[in-house]
Amino acid sequence: MQHGIPLLSFFVVMSVTGCDVGKTEAVKRFPTAVLEVATSSPKVVEVETGELSSIDVELRYNGAEIQKIKNVVGNCQCSHAKMVPDVLRPGEAQRLVVQYDARGVPPGTHAYSFVVETETGHSYSLKDALTVKLHHNIVFDTPVIQLGDVMPGAEIEQTCGLLIRGRFALRDIGVSASSEDINVEFKKSSLNVNSVASDGSKVTRCSMLVKMLTGDRQGVIDEYVDVTFRGFSGRDRTIRVPVNGRILDAVTISPGRLFLGLIHPSESKVLTFRVLPRSKGEISVKSVAGPDWLQVTHSSRMTADTGSLRLTVVLRFGEHLKPAGTLVLKVLGQASGKAFEIAVPCVFVSSPHSKKE
Repeated sequence: MQHGIPLLSFFVVMSVTGCDVGKTEAVKRFPTAVLEVATSSPKVVEVETGELSSIDVELRYNGAEIQKIKNVVGNCQCSHAKMVPDVLRPGEAQRLVVQYDARGVPPGTHAYSFVVETETGHSYSLKDALTVKLHHNIVFDTPVIQLGDVMPGAEIEQTCGLLIRGRFALRDIGVSASSEDINVEFKKSSLNVNSVASDGSKVTRCSMLVKMLTGDRQGVIDEYVDVTFRGFSGRDRTIRVPVNGRILDAVTISPGRLFLGLIHPSESKVLTFRVLPRSKGEISVKSVAGPDWLQVTHSSRMTADTGSLRLTVVLRFGEHLKPAGTLVLKVLGQASGKAFEIAVPCVFVSSPHSKKE
């Protein structure tokens, strides 16, 4: 036991000494490298709720080494930042450019921190580098314009109320949309500059009319409208209002999902569907396609009494079946002059043995 103690002490000393040497070398290489917010940078930035902003934070770097920026990580998904320039150089001014999205962020004062990572493996923490004071002076009745389920080729309208604290003229409002299919106008008849809010403050109220022509669109509507208030509180402020909805297929198909059961090699399955147009007019099926490993043929005929189309699909499976799972049939055609494409999932279980006659 007396001989074991010095040996253990020797390993402990060597281990601790090794760690200290590594730390000392790192300190020697970057003796006093510090990245911090400059005193000239504003302490609080005022932003309107729902606004999209680009905010500059002035930084000061007092290190002696040039370092390449690898990444900037923030503590909130509402802020995305980058360094300009992306190299830390002694004595040069640095900017942290923050793209701040105030949509969904509640009014109040919020502090944001960032970590700047370099390619040499060093990290600089910028705690509370940016403080944002969110005002609630521009309020939309609906922060998201929901169009709901829309018929193909339809023209739809949605009205959104707007409250602005203080007096404001419609000529000072600019609008742009993410799609040419969207048109926005403000109703002059709805303008009320002498309205009073629930807290007793004077406000301006008006209505924004959003029109959209769906045309040949299909699927999900994911657009937006940018409303810019020029000269509001001394500067231009832009608020983005999402426009969401879903364009219905030109037809409905029944059944919309199938369970094929147990499928044997080289087996054939006959499926029958009923295709019904959402509006009156001619309907036709041009093709029915499946996975590459599946042979698909189809035939169809109109049903006079219901105005629907009876679609018969024949599936011919090969000798080598895919594992159990879901195959998708894509039905393409036209209804009332509008093209449609409908996906029909078909669940099956494959058998390794041929079907007995």
